Amino acid sequence: MTYGLQLYAKLDGADNTLPLKDDWRSFSIGYSQGGAVALAVQRYIEANNLSDQLHFRGTLCGDGPYDLIATMRYYMDDDGTSYDVATAHRQDQVTLPAVLPMIMNGMIVSNPTMSVHELSDYFSQSFLDTGIMDWLSGKDMSLDDINNAWLSQIDNGSVTIGDKTYPAPANMNEMFFEQEVPGMIWGTTTVAWAMLNKIFTPGFYNYMKDPAHFLSTPAMTGDAYEDMHSALVANNVCTGWQPLHRIQFAHSKGDMIVPYGNYLAFCEAHPDGEDDWYRVDNTFSDKDHLNAGTAFVMSLGTKFFDYFQWIDAAAPTDVKTVYGLPLTVYGSVYDLQGRKLQGKPTQKGIYIMNGRKTIVK
Repeated sequence: MTYGLQLYAKLDGADNTLPLKDDWRSFSIGYSQGGAVALAVQRYIEANNLSDQLHFRGTLCGDGPYDLIATMRYYMDDDGTSYDVATAHRQDQVTLPAVLPMIMNGMIVSNPTMSVHELSDYFSQSFLDTGIMDWLSGKDMSLDDINNAWLSQIDNGSVTIGDKTYPAPANMNEMFFEQEVPGMIWGTTTVAWAMLNKIFTPGFYNYMKDPAHFLSTPAMTGDAYEDMHSALVANNVCTGWQPLHRIQFAHSKGDMIVPYGNYLAFCEAHPDGEDDWYRVDNTFSDKDHLNAGTAFVMSLGTKFFDYFQWIDAAAPTDVKTVYGLPLTVYGSVYDLQGRKLQGKPTQKGIYIMNGRKTIVK
C-alpha cells in the first residue's frame, strides 16, 4: 500500500488520474486466518508509525486464531457446552483436522529454533501416512478436497490424487469418523472429524492434555513439546502491544474450528478497553466457522456498516506532549511494550494514554 501511494503520487495527473481526497481512510479487515493477520497488520502499522501515512483508522476482524494455545486447549477440553452455546464438539476432537498440520508445520518452517524438529515428533505416522503433507504442500487441494480424500479412505480404503494412490492406514477408522453438519447454503454435508489422541503422538497428546503445562511458557530448550508450546505462544497476536486504534471483533460462539476463546484471550490481555477501543459482536452468527464466514462476508456492506462508523469515530491517535497532569487525566497508562503502569508515569518518555501516544516531559 505504501508503494502504491508513492506510485500514484508520481503519476501527478498523468493518464487522467485524479488527486486523492484528503479524508480517505484505510481499515484492516480479515476473517479466520485473515482475521489474525488483520490484527497483526494493525500492530505492524502502529509499531512502524505508518498510521498517518496510511490514514489508518482501525480493524475489523472475524473469528481469527489470535491465540493458538487457546484454540488447542479448546480442542482438548470442550465438551460441547463452552461459551453458553451447545455444539457437536466433544473433548479430544478436531472438526477440521487439516488445520493442525498447517499450523504446526508453519511453526517448524518459520521459527529457526524449531528447525531441529519434525512433524513426526507431533503427529502419528498413521496420520502422516494418509497423505496430508503431500496434499498441503502441493497447494492444489482445497480443505474440501482434503476432507473428501479422507472420506474416500474411510469408505473405500484408498484415494487416488493425480497419479498417486494413498491407501488408508490400518487404523483409519480410529483416527477419523464421519459427521453430518449443516451445509453452507442448504442441506447437510459429510465431513471427516479426527480424534486428537490418535492423530497426535502419545507423548505430545499427553503434554497438551495436561493443564499444568500451560501455567507458564517454557523457554526453547530443544525439547520438542516445550519448543512447540513456546512457538505457538510466540505467534499470539493478543499480547505484547497496546493498540492505538479501535478494533471491532466479530466472533461466533458456535465456532468449533476457531473458538470464541480467541476473543476472550484478547480481552484477558487488555482488560480495561472493552467497549471503549475494542468490542465484539457475537450475534452476527451462531454457526460453525465456514458458515459464520459466509455471514461475515455477506454482512460487510450491510449490518457491519456501523462497525466502520464506530471505528472511524475514534479520536485521532496523534502524539501529545503533557507536563505533570493529575492522575485522573492519565487514566489507563501503558509503556510501549504494552505493560500497564500502576499510577502515572514517573519518568520522561512516550506512553500510551487512553489509546493515544503521549510524550511525558
